[in-house]
Amino acid sequence: MRDNSCNSEHGSEGVLRSQSATLRAGGGIRHNLTRRLRGKQHKEDDVATWGPGNFDNDAARDHLFELTHRLAEQIEQALEAATIFKLSGKGSVELAEMLEPILPNVEIICVLHETIGGGFLPEPGSVDDWQSRFEQLREASSDERSEVIRATFERLRQLAQQCWEE
Repeated sequence: MRDNSCNSEHGSEGVLRSQSATLRAGGGIRHNLTRRLRGKQHKEDDVATWGPGNFDNDAARDHLFELTHRLAEQIEQALEAATIFKLSGKGSVELAEMLEPILPNVEIICVLHETIGGGFLPEPGSVDDWQSRFEQLREASSDERSEVIRATFERLRQLAQQCWEE
């Protein structure tokens, strides 16, 4: 069964359920960390499986979380580095290169969440902060490109709102 939300229950016939737990890192990140098996919490080293899919087990979900968490950390690091670089008054070409991984990382987080489900998403406020900082740092671009940028952050913000409202 595919899980398309942060806090939904996983399960084959309701055998395994997950409760959301919050992990904080560079803002808020939500991940289904706590697992229940037949109403009892299982030990950390137990790996629960609830279906035949590649992401229907705890280890795969943890891997998804770690992978997408690194993407979010890269976004934050790129924004911090670009801010320092811009304040130093250095060249715009280098600044643009520092910002290049941000939008692909946002897009990858969205795609993974929409297609696989689960994992984590930053708090909506973190997405707003990322977008604001990104827009202050980037060079002006065409209206069409600006709309793509806005839509990319909006997509992540909507996913994050759905996750954090649950």
